[in-house]
Amino acid sequence: MEILGSEDFLKTGSVVTIGSYDGVHYGHRKILSILFEKSKQYGVPSVVVTLNPHPRKVLNLDVSKLRLLNSLEEKSYLLESCGLDVLYVAKFDKRFSELSGESYVKEYLVDRLGAKAIIIGYDHHFGKDRGNGYDFLVKMGKKYNFDVFEIPKQDIDSAGISSTVIRNLITQGEIEKANIYLCEPYLFIGEVCEDGYLEVTEDMKLIPPVGMYNAIVESAKFAQRCVLEIEESGSVKIICENRLEGTCVLKIVSEI
Repeated sequence: MEILGSEDFLKTGSVVTIGSYDGVHYGHRKILSILFEKSKQYGVPSVVVTLNPHPRKVLNLDVSKLRLLNSLEEKSYLLESCGLDVLYVAKFDKRFSELSGESYVKEYLVDRLGAKAIIIGYDHHFGKDRGNGYDFLVKMGKKYNFDVFEIPKQDIDSAGISSTVIRNLITQGEIEKANIYLCEPYLFIGEVCEDGYLEVTEDMKLIPPVGMYNAIVESAKFAQRCVLEIEESGSVKIICENRLEGTCVLKIVSEI
């Protein structure tokens, strides 16, 4: 998977979907499956457009209670494992926040990504004050020559799965149920210190409740089962037989 930023161009054209994709959960994967199908149909790469940093940080909105399922690195890992061709990380700053809907479509989706088609969920809105949705995109598609496909509500929402629902499950310690909705174990990616503590770099990362968990840790050298301890301070400690070093992927399987 290729990762592009706000200054990059994709000369091949693309089929695009837009969203935070926090958790890359079952509902997201339904949209991705259509994205991949249309990517093959149009003969161009599949692209997810996401924003970084989180808009609430830039707009100085209250982030004290906001928790994310994924850091950008974790999101990239999950999207790549799903088979995505390109992750386009648009820098969210004051200028970006003030773009009109048409400016956003023209500058990013058309000029930079050469969108041939755009796939969105049934209730997706974007742009300044989130004032633009499916009808607006259809209008823009006629002007800039791209197709628009909206995933029906029943195709995404039939199981009642959302990032918010999953956050609530993890907060309540229901890791195994959350993992079902996530389609794989809840994960952390970070550097492991000599004392076994995992460095969590995303300050809004959702940490499960204090306790002990069964987990799997993957490093460049091996994968092994381990015990994960979440301490009162929120620190994440990995307890395993083999010494860990460097960047590791930690997957939480169940509570002990």
